[in-house]
Amino acid sequence: MFMAYFQKLNQIAYASALLAAIAAAPRVTLHLELSEQLTTVEFDYPPFGPLLVYAMVLTTLAMAPSSLIPSSLPRRFPKLCFMAMVPWAGVALSNFFDNFLLQIRAIVHVSRGNHPQAIIFALFIYVGLFVCAIEQVMHWVAVHFLITEETLTCFAYCPKSSRYL
Repeated sequence: MFMAYFQKLNQIAYASALLAAIAAAPRVTLHLELSEQLTTVEFDYPPFGPLLVYAMVLTTLAMAPSSLIPSSLPRRFPKLCFMAMVPWAGVALSNFFDNFLLQIRAIVHVSRGNHPQAIIFALFIYVGLFVCAIEQVMHWVAVHFLITEETLTCFAYCPKSSRYL
């Protein structure tokens, strides 16, 4: 039983950290030097604590139908339980596109400078985080459909079969 709670907390922590990392929108400052035709960019990120709390609330809402409430509710209200993960996915998707475009603009402005490689590397890491978020949503969708089709009766630790799902 302890392992089931630990696994659920681990999933909430992973998805919350992932959403907070995607949603962190920096304030960008461009420094232009006309004499040298050189542009540098500076990213200032907001405090991470309130963003992490916001991400935890959305993650708990998204995971509630499959992990935190009895499995009879998703069978009775499948559309309502499916809609619980939409805010998490919507925040991740909208913030990803905003931040992606922001980084592309920064790369375009800094490309004339001498070191755009760090921003390009950060963009690749950011795209990797978004791929992990897509995988997380697809996992929740798969678990939701398995529960609503009564293929899966419990998620995490199933005491009758003594195995993890």
